[in-house]
Amino acid sequence: AFGTSNVDQSYWQSSVAAKPRQGVLGFLSGGLTWFAVPFALATSMGLAYIALSAKQNSPLISEEDVAAGLVLPVVLQRLFGKAGEVMMILMIIMAVTSTASAEVIAVTSILVYDIYQLYLKPFRLVLDSNSCILCGKGRGRKANVRDKCLCQSMTVCKDCANDDRQRELQAGRIFKMRYNCLIHGPFREYTDYLARLKTWCLLWTTLAIVPLTILFFVLR
Repeated sequence: AFGTSNVDQSYWQSSVAAKPRQGVLGFLSGGLTWFAVPFALATSMGLAYIALSAKQNSPLISEEDVAAGLVLPVVLQRLFGKAGEVMMILMIIMAVTSTASAEVIAVTSILVYDIYQLYLKPFRLVLDSNSCILCGKGRGRKANVRDKCLCQSMTVCKDCANDDRQRELQAGRIFKMRYNCLIHGPFREYTDYLARLKTWCLLWTTLAIVPLTILFFVLR
């Protein structure tokens, strides 16, 4: 349970946008919450299987089937009949859909932000970590006074505030106005471009799942 919520790449997409304190608490609470799902399901179905086996004085299924994880569908079928079969199918469909959706988003984020943005088409090729990504000049104490970054934060930029207000008025439009801020405008357009690219990558990744699955199944 903790490995699922703390190691899976899809969950890290949400942690990037969170503050460290909220991220740590969120991961710990998520692991504890998710732990209740397999624990409660396995305990209830396991006890039900033992009770049903004791009732008929013989195991419901063989040990090989138990090792294959067929206890849950057999117990649901015995207890609820066709309704149990439908519940099992819906459970599998929802689990597979949720997992596949999260993994597709994770793979797409890696392709766009970790590969394309860094190596294929970066906004600015900055070799020094102390250089500003907006203007390319140095920043910090070690920066040269004659070549020091003077870019202000976007949170206090008046031009960015005006751009945000103008784009809020155009929320329903497909084509929106360009950013007028000379400092942050190009970078904001670049991030919007990456967001659109991620949308297309979601489609390409989803379409590539079926042929890749067939290929791996054949090569297995």
